[in-house]
Amino acid sequence: MEALGGIVDYSEEKMRNWFRRLVDPGGSTDCYCLILNEDAKPIGEVSFHSFDSENRSARLNIKVHASQRGHGYGKDALVTFLTFFFGSVGGQAMTDPAGLDNDLAKRLLLTSGFEIDNNYSDVFMMFMTREMYLARYKNPNKPPETVPDGLSQF
Repeated sequence: MEALGGIVDYSEEKMRNWFRRLVDPGGSTDCYCLILNEDAKPIGEVSFHSFDSENRSARLNIKVHASQRGHGYGKDALVTFLTFFFGSVGGQAMTDPAGLDNDLAKRLLLTSGFEIDNNYSDVFMMFMTREMYLARYKNPNKPPETVPDGLSQF
C-alpha cells in the first residue's frame, strides 16, 4: 500500500476493534469481502463503507496485494462487487476518494466506468451511479443475491 502511505501498523487491540466494527459482527453501513485467486487464497479486499440508507450511497475501498496486481483481479473483483452493490444492496451511488498520487486506483476506476467529481481538490474523487453501472455493465442475468464467487465475505 505504498501508494497510500505504506503499511498501517495497528496494535492488537485496535485491530480487534476494527474487526468487530467492520467484519464480525460488522454493521449495516459496511460490507467487507476478500478477493480470492484461483487457488482460493486471499490476495486483497473490496468493501464499501459509510452506507447512507437515505440516499443509498457508499464509499468504495479496494486493495490488491502488490505481487498480484496486473492480473485482472482488481477489475474482476470491482465489477463483481458493483453488481452486488447496485443489485442486491440496492445502491444508487458509489464514491472513491483516491489519493492524488494513487495512479493505480485512478486507472482502475476510470477504466471501469467511474467518472471524476471535480468539486474536490484534496483527493481525486471518483463516482459511479446505478445508471452509469447499468449503461456499462447491463447484464440480462439477475444480480447475485449473495456475495458472488471470487469474493468471500467475512
